[in-house]
Amino acid sequence: MKSEDDTAAWARLHRACFETTPLVEMKGGEKIQVGFTVDLYAALPTDKAPGADRREAALPILARLRTIAESLTPAEGRSTRVEIESPRDAVVRRPENELEPEVSLRVRVFHGDDYFAAVTDDERERISVVDRTLTAQGLRRGHW
Repeated sequence: MKSEDDTAAWARLHRACFETTPLVEMKGGEKIQVGFTVDLYAALPTDKAPGADRREAALPILARLRTIAESLTPAEGRSTRVEIESPRDAVVRRPENELEPEVSLRVRVFHGDDYFAAVTDDERERISVVDRTLTAQGLRRGHW
């Protein structure tokens, strides 16, 4: 595992950031917050021309985002499930980052034993631990 200082330096270099949003599903015509999504972003290298070279340069960045996502795995004994989605092939351009090209990775956090169980107040508080963990690793909330 990389040290926190190493990850913070990497996060600054690659302008890594994150967003945490509610994960909402429909159950019987009712919207229920069943968990959270954590989207991780990092700057795409622009010194490479679009195409195969840039995609190749993005691979180690996505791998590092995956390592950061894996650090969010809950402690033993928790019924929380953390699912890392397959990375998107497309470049992300968000207004929050002035439409600069980024790669992204989405993490879904939800109940492992009952997917449609509503999020509790305690779980809403615990997601702030995820935010603090990512911030401590040098990622910024929202954008650079």
